[in-house]
Amino acid sequence: MYGEEASKLARETKRTIDHFPPYNDSLVRSITREIRHLHETCQALIRDFDIQKQHEEQEAETRLRLLYGQPEDGAPGEGARRGGGGEVDPNFTTLEMLDGPIGGAPSASYSSTTTVVQHPHPPVPGSSSTTGTTTVLQQSTSSSIAPAASRSTISTLPHLSQQALQSAKEARLLHLKTIFWTKYLVHQVPLLRNKRILMAYHAQRVEKIKDLAWAYTSRLPDSLSQLLSPDELVFFQEYERGCRNEYTSLEEFAELDLGLGMIQPPKEVFITVRVVRDCGDIVTDSGAVLSLRKDSEHFVKRGDVERLITQGYLKHVA
Repeated sequence: MYGEEASKLARETKRTIDHFPPYNDSLVRSITREIRHLHETCQALIRDFDIQKQHEEQEAETRLRLLYGQPEDGAPGEGARRGGGGEVDPNFTTLEMLDGPIGGAPSASYSSTTTVVQHPHPPVPGSSSTTGTTTVLQQSTSSSIAPAASRSTISTLPHLSQQALQSAKEARLLHLKTIFWTKYLVHQVPLLRNKRILMAYHAQRVEKIKDLAWAYTSRLPDSLSQLLSPDELVFFQEYERGCRNEYTSLEEFAELDLGLGMIQPPKEVFITVRVVRDCGDIVTDSGAVLSLRKDSEHFVKRGDVERLITQGYLKHVA
């Protein structure tokens, strides 16, 4: 399962926050391999989605061409209506042939509604249909049969079909996007989590290595150098050298020895108090026993005698 190794490293980072453990090289390598695998899987999902999307758009364009009667690339066109020698096939009936008047005689009041059936077998010799495989089933010669309303309805059919094709295309693309994002997030979320845990683990170690560089400016003890990885040892040496060169380049810090260490200021504020009124022996919050006799002075923590100063038993001297 994705993320198990990263969870182990996260628990180790929290458990060792107060001390400096050895570098867990095996666990870091395992998480790195998992991150690389997740990244490659995400890239493959993106490529597959682009291919499927392009294929769906091509299919939608093909359906739209068929709707308007446009032949696809490589589909039989005008050449299919002719024989091998370029002559017109007598069994092929075109729309222009049906639109013109019968026998070629002009007629201003002629309009027709024709239904055509293509026979799968050639005509039987001697039958009335000997001109080809196309049979006209119904023909009307009345000029008042096709009203304007019927023509407007027929003219809107391609538009309605185009809307249906567009809606079907959008539905299929939405389905592809839903599947893609589901698979993508399943791999992307653990990938980002693994990266975040690795960065937190190394950031914590970097801060501790910086503290070691200030505490051991001359040479790192072997007991501590064994806890660092080879890259961390290089970082320790470069960081320590950079800090030393930076301070020695400044005139005010030229004679400062960084190897002496830092003097830590006291965390508790100590003050000198004089006893105004006799209080006897008291035990402070820190556990110290004070014998507060009148006119005696004591150097104590301010927090231990703050209440006595407020009540007037002690006076803050320095």
